[in-house]
Amino acid sequence: MISLVIHYSNAGLVSECIEAIRNFATVPYELILLDIVGDGSKYKVDKYVNAQGLDYSEAVNLWKENVSPDNDLLFINSDAIITKGCVEELLRVLSLDATIGIVGTGILAKDIYGKKCDVTINTADYQQVNLLDNECVLVRRKMVDTVGLLNAGQFPHDGADYEWGERVKKAGWKLVVAKKAKITYDHTAFIKRPIDPNKLFIAEEII
Repeated sequence: MISLVIHYSNAGLVSECIEAIRNFATVPYELILLDIVGDGSKYKVDKYVNAQGLDYSEAVNLWKENVSPDNDLLFINSDAIITKGCVEELLRVLSLDATIGIVGTGILAKDIYGKKCDVTINTADYQQVNLLDNECVLVRRKMVDTVGLLNAGQFPHDGADYEWGERVKKAGWKLVVAKKAKITYDHTAFIKRPIDPNKLFIAEEII
């Protein structure tokens, strides 16, 4: 079994996010909703966690006390909609190499706060990269137990993801993108504040 953890920050898309999981995920899973918005108790999930008032990293870190022990973790933002076969492909790629720590979907990060994404290894199944878009990622539980959680409150949204990825790599784990695992998403949908044009996240789909 895996734990699917939804970071709920967009009231407009969370229903579609949950529906896609119910329709397309064929492996055994538990579904946890980390709710920053504050109205998510109406959704049918296995566990509801009220995270209203917390920032991104603080909310995401709540998974630690709310998932079953030893499960690998699929983190998905509520503005991400999985497609058929996505979850299964993420799991398959994770199983290919015991040193893979995080598997992202077929979205290649091009730039996060001025940090360029480079592909270091390119195989038929995945690309090993130095940056990941954590919009939808499968995380090896053993890796988290050794590296730790996001640095809560220290970085803005993508900055926390980037810093975590740096620690993951320094600990000897790989960041990879599964070429055939696809999502659709609106990266700016959850943002309800002015956007700093100097801190935009840019992504492109891997063909």
